[in-house]
Amino acid sequence: MDGPPQLFSPAGHDGMKIGELTDVAMLFLRNPDGISHAPAEDVSAPDVALGLRAFAEAVAHLGAESGAV
Repeated sequence: MDGPPQLFSPAGHDGMKIGELTDVAMLFLRNPDGISHAPAEDVSAPDVALGLRAFAEAVAHLGAESGAV
């Protein structure tokens, strides 16, 4: 596989306006019950930690790739 896997999601509405200005990426965390946009939505603390790590690594990679870091 070349690059990260791509996942279709109807969540694109969250990035459409920003997408008019710049590239957009979305990071999804596991939700064992599949509940979204509701008070019962839940993710585990370890999954949040993994998501933050993935986000930080992506930002560092993009910074290095652009010469900013």
